[in-house]
Amino acid sequence: MTRSGSLMRTIAAAVALAGLAASPLAAQDLRIGQDLRIGLSSEPSSMDPHYHALSPNNTVAGHIFDRLIANNETEQLVPQLAVSWKVLADGITWEIKLRQGVTWHDGSPFTADDVIYSYDRVPNVPNSPGLFSYATKGKTLKKVDDHTIHITTGAPSPLTPNDLTAIFIVSKKFAATSTTPDFNTGKGAIGTGPFKYAEYVPGDRIVFARNEAYWGTKPAWAKVTIKTIKAGPSRTAALLAGDVDMIDDVPTTD
Repeated sequence: MTRSGSLMRTIAAAVALAGLAASPLAAQDLRIGQDLRIGLSSEPSSMDPHYHALSPNNTVAGHIFDRLIANNETEQLVPQLAVSWKVLADGITWEIKLRQGVTWHDGSPFTADDVIYSYDRVPNVPNSPGLFSYATKGKTLKKVDDHTIHITTGAPSPLTPNDLTAIFIVSKKFAATSTTPDFNTGKGAIGTGPFKYAEYVPGDRIVFARNEAYWGTKPAWAKVTIKTIKAGPSRTAALLAGDVDMIDDVPTTD
């Protein structure tokens, strides 16, 4: 998975790996709106999107939170919460125009204040085993208006848009009063993404509910449950038994 991987890419990869066309699952009716259950080999260390720069964390966080810029399936940069970005005449200032009309999962509006808060928060997450500071170092953010920010880099930085794909934007309203454990309980896990936090049981499952007010294309499934099944044979057995609809990391023997 790329660091901007979405649930749809998780699903697509799982379908390919599981060889669904040749399995009994191919005959099942995966109708739009139906619950989807996925068995994955690894789980995130936290639901806090700034806690740990780790692939499982990024994959899960990307369903709840958005970035300013994302990578598509061919690794091209595409707009997410930012609709445009350009470097100004001084060569060290990037002007970022933010998407208007976006709301957080609680219905409050997304603004430049949330972006600036998110970037200020990244290097200050307590007890983080792997911060995202590599993507924020040397950058100073300034609010121009509610939907425009300037990022100054100190020296020409043509890879700044790539760095912006690394940082998830959190709600200042909720994150400012939440610790990393609060994200795990759902208190701080209020995003702008296609899914809402529904439940997290470490070592067992993560449950998402479709965000009906999502600014982009709404997910096909109303509910998605990710089951943590670390043992390869157990994942395969769960698929064959119908306990999950898809799995990743299919054992070579299967």
